[in-house]
Amino acid sequence: MNARAEIHWSASAQDRRALLRRRDWSQLQGLEGLWPELERLYGSQVALDAPHGRHPETLRFDELRQAIDRAAAAFVDLGVACGDVVALFAENGPRWLVADQGLMRAGAADAVRGSAAPAEELRYILEDAGAVGLVLESAALLERLALDGPALERLRFVVLLEGEAPTTPVAVPCLTWEAFLARGASSPLPPSPTGGPQRLATLLYTSGTTGQPKGVPLSHANLLHQLRTLGVAVSPSPGDHVLSVLPIWHAYERTAEYFLLSCGCRQSYTTLKQLRADLQKVRGTVGKLGFTEVQVQNFGSAREVLIRLPAQKGVSSAQQSEKVLSALKANDPDVTLRRTEFVGPQVGDELVQDGLMALAFVVGGIMLYLAIRFEWKFAVSAII
Repeated sequence: MNARAEIHWSASAQDRRALLRRRDWSQLQGLEGLWPELERLYGSQVALDAPHGRHPETLRFDELRQAIDRAAAAFVDLGVACGDVVALFAENGPRWLVADQGLMRAGAADAVRGSAAPAEELRYILEDAGAVGLVLESAALLERLALDGPALERLRFVVLLEGEAPTTPVAVPCLTWEAFLARGASSPLPPSPTGGPQRLATLLYTSGTTGQPKGVPLSHANLLHQLRTLGVAVSPSPGDHVLSVLPIWHAYERTAEYFLLSCGCRQSYTTLKQLRADLQKVRGTVGKLGFTEVQVQNFGSAREVLIRLPAQKGVSSAQQSEKVLSALKANDPDVTLRRTEFVGPQVGDELVQDGLMALAFVVGGIMLYLAIRFEWKFAVSAII
């Protein structure tokens, strides 16, 4: 069945005004055309960083575009042609995006799923998508898949995003990420894909809770529509720092990432587990300064932290704040101080005085009401 479902969206006047404030991407014929333009606009600004990855890395917009081109050249050199599908089984990280966009730049599409999915589910996706290549998180996942027979015969290559190549021989070329990019650096960049925005961009698979996973094909037109219209919901600015927590192979996370990067934002990859670890890191850093009874907690958002410190004799709150800020900046230069509040003995005395005054007004009000409503004797006895 080759029928195509179409949904026509009509923007309201408010939506149209919001979109007029966003950059116009209507000239793009495919998502791969986004990155040269972003390099021109934001070249030296940080695009991606993964501080918690096995190999922590940061990519500027110009470095991201170069890495995508190298990945595209490497994929073509490995035998990927326009219209092919390559399976991409991995978790959030800059290398995931480079592989994803390298395939689109080569004119191919990817079938995506997380590396933690059951092995039988991943093997089914590999076969159902007709993948000619395989990009995996690591050699451990390749070993867990235990591919053999027809599945291996169809594959032209395996690329590992992290770690070393497997110790046991593999029947197809198996490249580490470093070897893969080196191959791309020595290969010519392929011509830009043809076929317009209706060509296949990716295959998203369901979790398979009611049977085998179902593949949902998305075209470049689908993804570009999100790129052009998400500005009705949010209005990020170039340089804004955004956090990626959801699995990147989810439709929402993925389209949001494309959109936010198109706005010049800086994308950081993390998980809920790593967010908690970040708080422990802050506590450890502040604790080394000699402060006792330190309290650290998220405040407002996952990227904002509230630190409570006991007052020290002979040290002003400004000096304490500067000391803590300097220690935190040693670990992360992007740390900023939003505000400092000091609660000392003077504030404590004021709170006691205000509390007593409030109590006196309440007692007086109760006595006045009872005296008017009943008798003054009741008012006095009620308080006594």
